[in-house]
Amino acid sequence: MRWARLAAGALVAAAVLGGCADGGGTGGDSVSGDVLRIYSSQPLRGALAEQARAIVRGEQLALSEAGGRAGKWRIEYRALDDSDPVTGTWEPGQVSANARTAAQDDKTIAYLGEMGTGASAVSIPILNETGILEVSPTDSVTGFTRAAGANPGEPDKYYPTRDENFARVVPPDSVQAAALLQLMQDTRVRRVYVVHDQKLYGQGVARAISRGARAKGVEVVKVQGVDPEDAEPAKVASDVAAAGADAFLYAGEPVREVPALYGAVAHAAPRMRLFGTYTQANDAFARALAPRATVLATAPWLSLGSYPRSARRVAALYRRRYGAPMPAPALYGYEAMDAVLDAIRRAGDDGNDRGAVIDELLDTRNRASVLGRWSFDRNGDVTTKVYGAWRVRDGRVAFSRVLDPLGA
Repeated sequence: MRWARLAAGALVAAAVLGGCADGGGTGGDSVSGDVLRIYSSQPLRGALAEQARAIVRGEQLALSEAGGRAGKWRIEYRALDDSDPVTGTWEPGQVSANARTAAQDDKTIAYLGEMGTGASAVSIPILNETGILEVSPTDSVTGFTRAAGANPGEPDKYYPTRDENFARVVPPDSVQAAALLQLMQDTRVRRVYVVHDQKLYGQGVARAISRGARAKGVEVVKVQGVDPEDAEPAKVASDVAAAGADAFLYAGEPVREVPALYGAVAHAAPRMRLFGTYTQANDAFARALAPRATVLATAPWLSLGSYPRSARRVAALYRRRYGAPMPAPALYGYEAMDAVLDAIRRAGDDGNDRGAVIDELLDTRNRASVLGRWSFDRNGDVTTKVYGAWRVRDGRVAFSRVLDPLGA
């Protein structure tokens, strides 16, 4: 029976990776007919492509497990690529195009995106105007859900209708910054030099580190905004080495020049402790990192053994279906899809009503899942507050431990 459900779901999801909407209009309150459509938007090229594909596979697997249905509706799934073909990072114009594809499809009930850090700033307003639910598996920018620690005007500027339509299954960057500071404190860091890429995600992490450092006994000696694609790694590294810091943190998107920046810092200051965020906790970065350099990175995902038994069952199904071990990010794609399907089912006869599905999703409480038991708070954030510490060295990414910086 389990394999029969997987086969049925695979047929439903066969139109994955780049399908175009065939619906028309600008959407409405309810979807007519017996078919509902769920889109996803991920960077399927570049440094995060392996993680993005794993997330898509997790979403496919959740739909397959549900037999391709939610309540009385058949679910169609379409995964879109939001990456720039040259840089491999998410591209605003492509994110906008993906969100508009979903918004203009009168069958759309939900959108699973974005993975790329900060990309939801583009898609949330577009989908908000058409009342479509957006659930991100990984975009952790704090300002999407709360004003504390955010930029001026956030989060209101992302919601033109003033109605909420966004939630995510990872804790925000305010938690990630606390986890980074805990990791620094535990490794006896006293003075950290922070470099960010001048974009939404990087700036937010750098700002949160600056605000919380003193309470952890860490001094931020300098916060420097650079364009990693144009910066001279040796020059940046020289400044870092001369600043009297004993630790270095880069916060920003995973462009291909970033490993060279870490390598230059490690060469200029061999005793410098190197830190990163989840954009460094991936195999592509690890392979490009200089030999003998070690980066301690935080990511919202943990080792498989840190999750409930149900996660290991999903990992076994993933291996059987795709012929490879399941990366931890796949669980977050699985959970994003499964939570949406559950919201549709809970809406009952209103499962085709976009507003009803948003309400049900945001009302999720005490959910037992592959990620553990969690709820959504009033902001659309999960109540889990842990991050994983990962060690990146010699071409490998290895899990270190669970960080619970807020004592949750």
